Amino acid sequence: MNRAARSRNTYILLGIIIAGLSLYIALRQQDRLQYSIPSFETLSVGEIDRLEISQGESVITIERSGGSWRIQPETYRADPATIGEILSFITGLKLSDLVSVTGNYARYELDEQSRIRITAYGAGKVLRRFDLGKGSPSLNQTFIRVDGDDRVFQTQGNPRTIFGLSREELRDPMVLSFDPEEITEINVQGPDWNGSLVRSTARSSRDPNAPGIKGDLTWTDANGDVWPADAIDALLDTLSNLDAFRYLEPGESLGSAIFTITLVGDRPYTLEVFSRQENLYPARSSESEHAFALYFAVTENIMNPFTGGNP
Repeated sequence: MNRAARSRNTYILLGIIIAGLSLYIALRQQDRLQYSIPSFETLSVGEIDRLEISQGESVITIERSGGSWRIQPETYRADPATIGEILSFITGLKLSDLVSVTGNYARYELDEQSRIRITAYGAGKVLRRFDLGKGSPSLNQTFIRVDGDDRVFQTQGNPRTIFGLSREELRDPMVLSFDPEEITEINVQGPDWNGSLVRSTARSSRDPNAPGIKGDLTWTDANGDVWPADAIDALLDTLSNLDAFRYLEPGESLGSAIFTITLVGDRPYTLEVFSRQENLYPARSSESEHAFALYFAVTENIMNPFTGGNP
């Protein structure tokens, strides 16, 4: 074969390769258009006023009421931190890879019994709805199907850890909260000591490191006895961010009251403790609408400064 023939064949071969590449690229682009990943319209947290989370026969409804979220129909206060995570995921929802177009949902735990369906409402209409399936083996991705689309995609992370919480786990555990700096008086009624402690500032020449004195701050009772400041500070720190171990069921017995402490600040804050039941103490608080139980160690740390009545 002469040089001219070889050159002609080379050009023909190059033309075939170029044509093949062009066809491949065109088909890829068509495929990407056919299997494009959905994006969502911008949705703000403030637009959402009701959430519905269902799995199997379980349906949990949470509604915004004033400045808080309430679990219905009991109107239990929902945990603000958890609700924040839920709303952040819903409003920032993004899909990553397309996984399946076959409709075999059971494989991904997106079938009716296994899925977690989340619906966000605003002003009486559905703003966003999607189903969560199982997580990937690495738990870095979760299978997901969005409303109106039969395909299965993946989304980042493992959102089932928050959307799969029970009604009890979604409740706000905080039962008493205040700023310790605002408290000026402590009133106690207990089995060993009844009385009041008053906060005052001492501007005498007494040793500031003496028990009961923290800088210029002292706690004294009606007899003028000074109580250890470190113990009172620890007590206020515990009470100012007090979480329930669990809430009591309606009709569950409280037992007999054994200890009541009232803290006076911008307003009074009261904790009433009832007789111990196994490892828990039933209790009520002025900051909680429902009775609850405290773990025994936490409760006894609260009562210990007043055991025996001696500073």
